[in-house]
Amino acid sequence: MHWLTKILAVFAAVLSILLAALSIAYSANADRITSQFQSERLAKEEMRTQLQAERAAQAGRESSLQGQIDDLEVQSREMRRDKELLQREQGRLLAEAKTAEAATLAIQSRIDQLAATGQTQASLIETMYDEVARLRQNELTFAQREVQLADRVNDLSAQLEVAMESNRALQERLADLRRQLDTGTAVASSGRDARDRVHSPVTARVTNVRRDPASGAIMAQIDAGTSDRIEPGMELTISRENRFVAKLVVETADLNVASGRIDTLNRGGDVRRGDLVTFIR
Repeated sequence: MHWLTKILAVFAAVLSILLAALSIAYSANADRITSQFQSERLAKEEMRTQLQAERAAQAGRESSLQGQIDDLEVQSREMRRDKELLQREQGRLLAEAKTAEAATLAIQSRIDQLAATGQTQASLIETMYDEVARLRQNELTFAQREVQLADRVNDLSAQLEVAMESNRALQERLADLRRQLDTGTAVASSGRDARDRVHSPVTARVTNVRRDPASGAIMAQIDAGTSDRIEPGMELTISRENRFVAKLVVETADLNVASGRIDTLNRGGDVRRGDLVTFIR
């Protein structure tokens, strides 16, 4: 065989080897490239899916943000409206504060006037109290004087009654003397002494005071009786320190003791043991 042919055959063999190696390399690279291409395609699809998801999420976020923006705008409008309302309320409150301050000043002025009026009234009340106290003191003084005058009147009444009794006794004695002069009867000195004793005043003392359980009347007993010319039915005068106290209407009389009913003549006299009893006959 010709050497050229051999060279060509060698070249052909080498080329076939190279071609086989290239074919193997191509096949390996084609599978790798195909695999990478598939991987890249899948990655692209995934990235596209992620991008769509991100776009959807971004759209959702943008929608949410837009909603938040809308809410914030609504809140902003409401806040501006509230601000306007608060400003109007502030103006109204300021006006009311000024009105309240003016009212406070007026009330303080009224309080000052009332305080001055209260002080004036207190002074008037104190003056009236002093005047009432003086009037009450004067009334008490007048009452005491009235009591004293009443006691004086009672004393004078007792003295008048004693004087009237004495006058009545003197009139009876004068009438007796006139009768004796008319009849011409002579009276001995012993007879005159007896008449003087008959017409002399009788004095006694109250020895006991009690209340009658049957009639409820106040009864008194004296230390004089029939020996002193005391008889039932007589009215004796009871006095104390020259003041009239009451009358004693004799109901029973013994020799040296007599008792009877007390008559105060509506003067409220209080009969006591030791009071003086007088009678002229």
